[in-house]
Amino acid sequence: MSEKRIQDKVEAILNNSYQADALITDADLPEIISQLRESHLALQEAKISAEEANKTKSNFLADMSHELRTPLSSILGYAQILQMDPNLSEGQAKKVAAIQSGGEHLITLTSDILDISKIEAGRMELYLSELELPDFIESIVEMFRVTTNQKGVSFKYDQPTPIPLKIIADETHLRQVLINLLGNAVKFTEQGHVDFMVELTESITTRHVEGNAESVCTLKFTIEDSGIGIAQEDLEVIFSPFKQVNNESLAQGAGLGLAISQQLTEMMGSKIQVTSVVGQGSRFWLELTLPVTSTELKEPVKTAKTITGFNGTPLKLLIVDDERNNRILLRKRLKKFGFKIEDAADGIYCLEKAEQFQPDIILLDLHMPNLGGIELTQQLRAMPSYQDVIIIAVSADSKPDIRAETLEVGCHDFLPKPIDIQELLSIIDLYLEVDWTYEAKENSDPNQLSMALPPLTERIALYNLALDGDIDGIIDQLTQIEQLNDSYQMFIKKIRDHAENYQTDVICQLLEKYQE
Repeated sequence: MSEKRIQDKVEAILNNSYQADALITDADLPEIISQLRESHLALQEAKISAEEANKTKSNFLADMSHELRTPLSSILGYAQILQMDPNLSEGQAKKVAAIQSGGEHLITLTSDILDISKIEAGRMELYLSELELPDFIESIVEMFRVTTNQKGVSFKYDQPTPIPLKIIADETHLRQVLINLLGNAVKFTEQGHVDFMVELTESITTRHVEGNAESVCTLKFTIEDSGIGIAQEDLEVIFSPFKQVNNESLAQGAGLGLAISQQLTEMMGSKIQVTSVVGQGSRFWLELTLPVTSTELKEPVKTAKTITGFNGTPLKLLIVDDERNNRILLRKRLKKFGFKIEDAADGIYCLEKAEQFQPDIILLDLHMPNLGGIELTQQLRAMPSYQDVIIIAVSADSKPDIRAETLEVGCHDFLPKPIDIQELLSIIDLYLEVDWTYEAKENSDPNQLSMALPPLTERIALYNLALDGDIDGIIDQLTQIEQLNDSYQMFIKKIRDHAENYQTDVICQLLEKYQE
């Protein structure tokens, strides 16, 4: 039999397009089996090669993520400080806002690309631990209450049923999923509301796993908004990585977040569901069945107001980081809350400083020369006077096992860089009895969120400029409106944010709504 004929038969077999009786004879079998064996070996080698390439890619991305996060932490921190400077001119404020926006976008892209790479390579794992559910939810709610208040959108947290006090879950990845869904809801809602609901959908029951009985509960997390909505044809692709949706505004911001969130949710044994109507809003939800370590149920937790400081003796906080800029930045950001702050440039100096300062809280960078954060924590915990001091590890390293390692050696918690100050305060609140002070005014009534609009002639002028794509003209027009009346600040901020991101189509949509 000719070699070509044998290859044709082998190809037909591999493609499942053969008719065995018609194609294969006894004389053909030895050569066909030989070629099939060679094809199998080639596939095995290709698979091994691909796995090695994936491993190399993931390691490279993890290292690059760490290298990028370190300078980005400083960039974002100083941008936030500059934004609070009342002496900035309008042009300077615009440039600082661009730095802040670009830095945040790079942080998100870095994290998303690393996560999707690990998931596709099968290297993403769940790290289960005991989680105090009410405190976990509270920290997320507080984060988004601040964001929505700044944006002028109503945010409501609803807990219609009691919820378990303690569950077993992957805290990091569950937080990542919920923050992504809530973040998208806030991002694509310009006015109206974003609602977050957590409920127990079934009573706590007992199930048997490998002969062992355990208590489990089913929790439903729902995020609903009155934002731009998603077209029906796009609902099929929003959870797919690298897919572009038809809605230009949605496509510019969704990134890989939804794809990662869906795959993480599937790893947890569930699936994110969605319904949406264009122009009216969206509703995302997921249900998770999770083990509980306490069958005690806690009544709905009231959301705290934004923390502004605390009463009583100032808490002493020691910042340990070999990067001088990081230490200066954190001191400036935390000073306004009333902490008494000292810092140390490395682990060895930290031991000396801690003896003098006697801190209540140590904010500890993991990667330092001479004495790293892990080794330093072990030394501190071996000293009687530091058995109960709150140690919070921080790092730009985003590898999933870092947090587990820090908890194992004695840290109370872990925060990724750049540090979210509100999340840090929430962690401190978990471990210390703190008499916090809050913002005196909280606006949660959507009926009170009416926005002062400039005269119709000014809005029409803005609309025409947006239709022409004239960004400079829009900025100039907003400057004129700003001089008319201070009450138009919320309106000006909304339009300017979109103009700086070249979203003239969104500006047109908003102005059309404001004229209804």
